[in-house]
Amino acid sequence: MLTQLLSGKLQLPPETLLRAYLDLIHTVFVELRGCGRSRDLDGEYVYWLGNAMHNISSLIAHYDQGWLDDAKFRELYLRPFDERWRGVSGALQLEAELDEFIRQRHALQN
Repeated sequence: MLTQLLSGKLQLPPETLLRAYLDLIHTVFVELRGCGRSRDLDGEYVYWLGNAMHNISSLIAHYDQGWLDDAKFRELYLRPFDERWRGVSGALQLEAELDEFIRQRHALQN
């Protein structure tokens, strides 16, 4: 995986989407930090967060070049996480977070 990230030319997503994904990364790390301090640490939740985000570097570095684009990332990673944790108090909903970040970025541009 690392060699794939280091090889080839970067093909970044459009700026609005790139910034929204960076906002999502930030949100997930803040969530993970909070999980690490919680006495009620849910290892399964942490696992699912990691699984949902583990290919985001490939998405960002090689956007729309091959198997992974925004739609596929949502389908394979964000939605399964959201479905698993929907209705659980305090759990993130990653696709909704991403969509909100995109809306906020569009609002800043206008």
